[in-house]
Amino acid sequence: MELNGTLKRRTLKRTILTALTIAWMIFIFFMSSMEQEESASQSSTVIDFICSVFVRGYSEMPPAEKLEMQEKLTFPVRKGAHMTEYAILGMLLSLTVYEYIVEYEFFAMKNSTLLSEREEIAEKTAFPPALVLGLLYACSDEIHQTFVRGRSGEVRDVLVDTAGVLAGALLIAYILPALSGWRKKA
Repeated sequence: MELNGTLKRRTLKRTILTALTIAWMIFIFFMSSMEQEESASQSSTVIDFICSVFVRGYSEMPPAEKLEMQEKLTFPVRKGAHMTEYAILGMLLSLTVYEYIVEYEFFAMKNSTLLSEREEIAEKTAFPPALVLGLLYACSDEIHQTFVRGRSGEVRDVLVDTAGVLAGALLIAYILPALSGWRKKA
């Protein structure tokens, strides 16, 4: 009975993670589908907000000075947004792949392997597939952007996106387990 309940919980968890991962991929696709003017307008709004919060006297600056400051921040803000989108994707992919590996190990090993052993195997093997899936999605995203008016696919963006996936996957693979181990000791 205990095993059946555990399997149901893990199946539910895997289903939810899969749905969240797909939903996030759809969100990224939607953001990449914006034409250049709409995307630039959205970035400008974010940059204006950042400047109004963090730059002293921004509201009193002459329009030309505001525009110059916004232009300086456009590249880092846009690439930061890319990295953030893909870091979240990297976290979701890592968690989802982990759950699928735990299930595969359960059935491949004829149910004989303890859950803790299956989880240990999954922790060691989930990172590379999550990274590869994130890289492939970043490539497909840049290809998709070549079909959007005013947008282009850039190798640099694939690298930025993949760095985001790497950061998110590393967070899940190394930092969170270390924190949870620390909490158990305390």
